[in-house]
Amino acid sequence: MKAVKAVLMMLLPLSMWAQALPEEQEAPPQEESIDLLDQILPKDRSYIRNGNRAYEEGRFAEATVYYQKAAAKNSRNRSAVFNQGDALYEQRQYEEAASKFSQAALMATEPENRAKAFHNLGNTHLAHGEKFEKEKTPQKAMEGYQKAVEAYKNALRMNPKDMDTKYNLAYAQEKLRQQQQNQQNQDQQQQDQEKKDDQKQDQQNQDQKQDQQQNQDQQQQDQQNQDQKQEQQNQQQQQRKAGEISKEDMERIMQRMQFEEQKLREKVQKKQQAGKRQPVDKDW
Repeated sequence: MKAVKAVLMMLLPLSMWAQALPEEQEAPPQEESIDLLDQILPKDRSYIRNGNRAYEEGRFAEATVYYQKAAAKNSRNRSAVFNQGDALYEQRQYEEAASKFSQAALMATEPENRAKAFHNLGNTHLAHGEKFEKEKTPQKAMEGYQKAVEAYKNALRMNPKDMDTKYNLAYAQEKLRQQQQNQQNQDQQQQDQEKKDDQKQDQQNQDQKQDQQQNQDQQQQDQQNQDQKQEQQNQQQQQRKAGEISKEDMERIMQRMQFEEQKLREKVQKKQQAGKRQPVDKDW
């Protein structure tokens, strides 16, 4: 495959559909004769001549205006439409240029002229695709290359022997293939990355689930320990309560003890009294 600039055919001459001038005007006319010729020619052809002059001098925006005026004067002037596409192309207004070349192809009555319009349409779509490729917009780049391929094929249907169009078709097909391959690689890389991300997310979810389970287990263990501790405290409290004597019981016990003590005292006293010798009354 040749280099891009070597492969791509330059946009076809602006005058390819221009109506021929009188033979006596073949030599470059002087400024006075140009003005006179502009007065003689129909207005649309005069605009085209002025547009061609501006185009050749690199004033593409001005040339576009002249071609628009020519088309406005004569809507059937195919040169005005085609040349307008050339001027727009030079300004990198590819969508507008493609529209004009498509219109010129429909207006063409001869296969050769229609082939040239399709050829330039292919160049326009190709340039548009390369612009999108540089801007990292692969989908639009592929669309541009695909449209270029279709345009070149249409040109070859009208003129199968055009080698420049054949070269450009091969180049556009190669650019389309490369872009599709790059897109497939990017899609595969994206899928691989998404798979890795999913696996990483699954692992994170699993780790998080394990952490949550461990936290739950720890909380349950802590709760069990707390419950056991509380139960022990309750049992100890109940035991203490079981060993305690109520106030009423204590009063009864005291009364009982006082009663027993009183009885014991009385018993002792009786024994003491029983051991003493009683005085004896003597009958002296």
